Amino acid sequence: MWDQVKQALDQSTTKFLMGVAHLLPGIVALILAVLISIVLAWILAIVVRRLLVSIRFDERLSRWGFSTLRDWSPMNRSRRLCLSGMSSPISPTS
Repeated sequence: MWDQVKQALDQSTTKFLMGVAHLLPGIVALILAVLISIVLAWILAIVVRRLLVSIRFDERLSRWGFSTLRDWSPMNRSRRLCLSGMSSPISPTS
């Protein structure tokens, strides 16, 4: 009887380890894809930042009449002002 229990445990352990072994290539591919995406995004951010600096985008925005980006940021407004726009009741149309 103990041999049967041991054999069942061995089979279940083998099945579990085989499942993990089949899953590992997918996990490695996912991690590799995420790392490559992060590196590409970092490189793209550097290129875009240098491009915007080289064409003096900030100065052009101020000349075109746009306020600073800090004024557009929702972090600059108080929480009450941000929520007041969302909490206005919708009036039914008659």
